[in-house]
Amino acid sequence: MSDCFDINILQGMTADRAFVKKMFYRRHVYEHDGGVATQRYVDESGDTGIEKGDLIRETTENAHKFIGCLNRMSTTFETDFHEMLEPEEFCIEIEKERREQTGKRNA
Repeated sequence: MSDCFDINILQGMTADRAFVKKMFYRRHVYEHDGGVATQRYVDESGDTGIEKGDLIRETTENAHKFIGCLNRMSTTFETDFHEMLEPEEFCIEIEKERREQTGKRNA
């Protein structure tokens, strides 16, 4: 995001940067390596409690913390993006109508 939009989605998250990095590396391991730690994961993730070949399992606490971090990151992106390109009023109205219709169908 920094290179394309000059948006730092980790702004204000100094204490959580290492955690977010580790979790994105874990996502890669889950998706591409069946949850088994690779040497790349061990070398680059900063996760000192895992060795190559270990099966990585997630804790509830990590999942909740990561969801909170993702929420902060997406909020930062949305806020900074809308500072660059202010949304058009008609788009806001269309989205409002869509949400109202969706709410009626889900009621």
